[in-house]
Amino acid sequence: TGAEILALFRELNRDQGRTIVIVTHDPEIGRHMDRVIGLRDGRLVDNILSEYYGVEVLEEVERTRGLEPVPVVRRPSTDTTTP
Repeated sequence: TGAEILALFRELNRDQGRTIVIVTHDPEIGRHMDRVIGLRDGRLVDNILSEYYGVEVLEEVERTRGLEPVPVVRRPSTDTTTP
């Protein structure tokens, strides 16, 4: 499952010190990462540590840039490792 793959990536990062780069349009994935880097039109626009990351933060960042927030599809989490 997706949660198992994310757990494997975290294990590789923690145990072997590997940097994992995931490219996705799903902001919910960012909740499982140490850092979220956002791109828009090929430019770096966000660099958010996980402790500050959340859909609400992303929406506020978009608003402060004068951009319409990208709609977020919220799905129920299947991750049983997070409370």
